[in-house]
Amino acid sequence: MNELQKAFLQVLIELDQIQEKHNIDYSLYGGSYLGAVRHKGFIPWDDDIDIVLDRTNYNNLIDILNQSEKLNSGYYLQTFENRKNYYNTTPKFRSSKHKVIEQVPKNFDQATGAWVDLFVFDNVPDTEAERIKLFKQLNRIDKILLTFVYAQADPKSGGLKNTVKKLLEKTNQVLHPLYFFIKPLIRRRNKLAQSFNHIETSHKGVNNYNFYTSYEEYKANMIEKENLTNYSNYQFEDQEFKGYNNYDHILTTFFGDYMTPLKPEDRIDHNITY
Repeated sequence: MNELQKAFLQVLIELDQIQEKHNIDYSLYGGSYLGAVRHKGFIPWDDDIDIVLDRTNYNNLIDILNQSEKLNSGYYLQTFENRKNYYNTTPKFRSSKHKVIEQVPKNFDQATGAWVDLFVFDNVPDTEAERIKLFKQLNRIDKILLTFVYAQADPKSGGLKNTVKKLLEKTNQVLHPLYFFIKPLIRRRNKLAQSFNHIETSHKGVNNYNFYTSYEEYKANMIEKENLTNYSNYQFEDQEFKGYNNYDHILTTFFGDYMTPLKPEDRIDHNITY
């Protein structure tokens, strides 16, 4: 475990203690869940940490984390509702104790510190047609956000596509104070993400993620409700954290052959410096 991973693990330990104190259920998610199963900790080339909660537990956790007096010094919640220039629909629980810098566009909230991403499972419709329709509605908003908020050039790359990103990034730095439509658009997206919670459905999906590249990727994060109710403790480095019981089914749904590591060229760089 490297120093960056140690910083992120410390934030998860703090968050786990808060959730334990307030009887909030959660599961490790994504690469963190996979890392717990396959590596008993971090995937060696990974660094950040993800958890996921159902909507009720998620709302309870957000309420608690918004009350700074209930948090230990140096920890805080970052959401599109409590930070002026934070435009991600996935909140982060952060620590300012560690000098971790996330490389984000300059018009974005320049918060620093290690973090845990907070994802939420909401109901998704049962029919394929309705699922595709919901994805398209969410993705339409995400494409607007990608243009006006997230556009960021890669300083190590060239080519026309990266040049366009560079122009967009510079334009957004100047004009973003005039983008009055962004926060209402994010609130609209947040409402859409929860639009099936009043209906009994068979599956839940992670709708508060902005960067799905295809419907297939979105669908891979849909899980049957009966697999999202029971939890086990999983070893993660020298700690234990909660995760859903049926890891084999869930990780196979997420990743396919999850025990085979990704090729180096397919591994994601989160653009984090420490």
